[in-house]
Amino acid sequence: MVKDRLQTYDTYDPKDIIKDIELGTLYITSLQNILSDMIINEGRMDNVGETFKKFEDIRELQRSGSTAEEEFETLDNWEKKVFTLFSLLQVLKFKALKQGLNKPSKVKMTKNDITAISDMIKDGKDVTESILKVAHSSKEESS
Repeated sequence: MVKDRLQTYDTYDPKDIIKDIELGTLYITSLQNILSDMIINEGRMDNVGETFKKFEDIRELQRSGSTAEEEFETLDNWEKKVFTLFSLLQVLKFKALKQGLNKPSKVKMTKNDITAISDMIKDGKDVTESILKVAHSSKEESS
């Protein structure tokens, strides 16, 4: 009987390495946007520094040969998602840089711009318009 069949699914050993993958650099920009949205929309701006410090501690343990499984398990569900995306983003950025795919660009921001945007983020306000304004003014100056 069809209805008595069990559903099967794949599992993956977290120690295995995926090789020979090719991705467009659009993934870098998209992952950056997803991470920014996750941090802002979850109201985690106040403690995002602490979260990334945890990530750095885990990466340091991994660099020294540890699996850092215990440390990873101390992360809450949101931190685990951000860690996964952030780690993937770092790998892609490293590979892109190594291949010369990065395109340095200059954005002119004053300290006042940075302070104002930082204050908006801390207050939980949407900074999209402010960032676009700075980016737009930088493009006009370089034209």
